[in-house]
Amino acid sequence: MYADVELISNNTYKFKLFTYSIPSNFLNKIQVGSIVEVKFRNKIYSAIVLEIKQSTSLSKLNEILKFTDITFDQKKLEYLKYLALSNYLNIGIVIHNLINIEAFNKDRKSTRLNSSYLVISY
Repeated sequence: MYADVELISNNTYKFKLFTYSIPSNFLNKIQVGSIVEVKFRNKIYSAIVLEIKQSTSLSKLNEILKFTDITFDQKKLEYLKYLALSNYLNIGIVIHNLINIEAFNKDRKSTRLNSSYLVISY
């Protein structure tokens, strides 16, 4: 199995998804919306899984390093996509700059952001 992920960073990778193989010990845990850790250009990044697929045409892939136990449900993921699309950003930049992932994930009922989720920096 393979996962297409978007890096959670202040990146400018032009909406590019990166494909990683899913290790066998994470097969039943990782799903669309999961936050994982991956190695990208010799650095460890958090990333959000946006697609899971059975096969890929790529031959040399890195594995997902860690599953963080944080997964956005479908409603929250759709809301993130809406925020990203309406601001012409990718989801990774929105999460990196605006959202406290742990606080957002703990609130299982709300699909809206409130002040406890926002990361304010001056």
